[in-house]
Amino acid sequence: MKTALLQTLVEISRKMNSSVELDEILTEIVEIAKEYIGVERVSVFLLEDDGLNRRAYAGFAPELPVQLVVGEGITGGVAATGREIIVNHGQSKHPEEYAATSFMSLPILSGEEIIGVLNLTDKSNDFFDDDDRQISEY
Repeated sequence: MKTALLQTLVEISRKMNSSVELDEILTEIVEIAKEYIGVERVSVFLLEDDGLNRRAYAGFAPELPVQLVVGEGITGGVAATGREIIVNHGQSKHPEEYAATSFMSLPILSGEEIIGVLNLTDKSNDFFDDDDRQISEY
């Protein structure tokens, strides 16, 4: 696993150095995360003046821009608190709130500052573990 992780980190680094366009870099990174972690969908929301804006995604049909309110819902809650949320199948107290079998939402940090949220949804084996969380933090 360490070799695969190292190769993935090298690939992300190479992609980040190949462009200065943030949206292009984020799109490349979500595609890598989707494949490496084995999820159906990945999205990146960044904190901007008007709230949380989805800036990159993989596994979704193209749709209108998505904007969320900080402090509301799962993604907004992670942005407000900086605390990750991981829900595996059967663990949600309110499964009607989100139609996913598994969900991991992590804060994106720049130093100590929360700058966004990374969401990973529907892992192929329906269970996020500690390795998935650590890899997603990278």
